[in-house]
Amino acid sequence: MTTSLPAATGGQPAGRAGSDLERPGLDLATLATRVTAALPRLDADERRVGVAVYGLLAAGAVCSAGAIAARCGLAPGRVRAVLGRLPTATVEGGAVTAFLGLRRGDGTHRVSFGVGGLSVWCAWDALFVPELAGAPALAESSCPVTGEPITVEVHPELGVVRSSPDDALLSFLARPAPFAGDVVSGFCRWIHFLSGPDAARDWLGSAGGGLEPSRPRTPELAVISIDAGFALGRMTNAAVFGDARPAGGRRGRPEAGTPTGAEAPGTAGRADGADVAPWR
Repeated sequence: MTTSLPAATGGQPAGRAGSDLERPGLDLATLATRVTAALPRLDADERRVGVAVYGLLAAGAVCSAGAIAARCGLAPGRVRAVLGRLPTATVEGGAVTAFLGLRRGDGTHRVSFGVGGLSVWCAWDALFVPELAGAPALAESSCPVTGEPITVEVHPELGVVRSSPDDALLSFLARPAPFAGDVVSGFCRWIHFLSGPDAARDWLGSAGGGLEPSRPRTPELAVISIDAGFALGRMTNAAVFGDARPAGGRRGRPEAGTPTGAEAPGTAGRADGADVAPWR
């Protein structure tokens, strides 16, 4: 059975007991605003090049300046200039091997768009990258609390099709710092798929599952549903990449009065009737 995925709006609840997202005034739109403020600001050329990079990496193609130019419509020389300043991009041997969440090579969070050999920097990347790559993805990870394997199937327009376990959740930061320097250390290390409510309570109760005992200060942790993570990604993709996104991702413009960056995520393929409202 297919259910409708409601629009994520300023009034959408975004948390439950033990989560920072339960606090008054903090909803999915507020979190999207905070994440967008932390993400790199991209100019028009950087947005076009970035989306082309996602598509090429997802397709398993060599991500050279020429290939990017052919995909985004910019001259190769201009693409090379953009790559020299594109935030978080890694260029090796004349080709891009990583960009803002997606990279070639194995990792804790593996992702496949029909070809192997890719991973994402954190679990949330597997939820927002498919829209930008314009392709469905299968993410494979494990819960940092229980060690249980977790798989999530994501469609770029329909959202989270299914997850195993069915009640898997997503850890997040309630107040992410600006993405500068080592993004993986400062942000991604805290963002994981969790195997269910019990694992989420342990994660929140032990300040990140007790994985960082030597860290002097633990960030404000939160737990949201995987569907909410996809909706959050739609909001931040719209704010950061705008009209450079693949055509399917630009559907569902926000109504007047909707907070900046928020838009209707479309329809969900979840068979369990899951709402975008986070963990309840």
